[in-house]
Amino acid sequence: MFETLRSAAKEESSRSASVFVLSKNGISSHWFTATPNTSESVFKPFVFAPKPKISPLTKAPPDGGSVTLLHKLHGQRKVSALEHLKALEAACVEEVTAYLKEHPTVTEELDELMKDCVEAEVKFYR
Repeated sequence: MFETLRSAAKEESSRSASVFVLSKNGISSHWFTATPNTSESVFKPFVFAPKPKISPLTKAPPDGGSVTLLHKLHGQRKVSALEHLKALEAACVEEVTAYLKEHPTVTEELDELMKDCVEAEVKFYR
């Protein structure tokens, strides 16, 4: 699904994307790019955990602007980082999928899932 959204994004204007993996009996996961260009972004997971923590990198600035720090850093990224980021995304998908299969209920361990993934992504941008 990620690649389908990336292909479509190459032909249209830039925007973020999301994929929802809904589970009837377990934990549903929600994957977001959280950056303005889906064709050159990685998807990061979010689950509705007891006390989810959001990275300051994805919060709207207090001055009312709409560009987050993650958007700014994404715009300054090195093109060579994309392959590393796609490998990071693939590993994340595999690990999260395995974890959710083994753990049918949400725990506090998932509170920082998206935050940790965003912060790992940003390390490749700096």
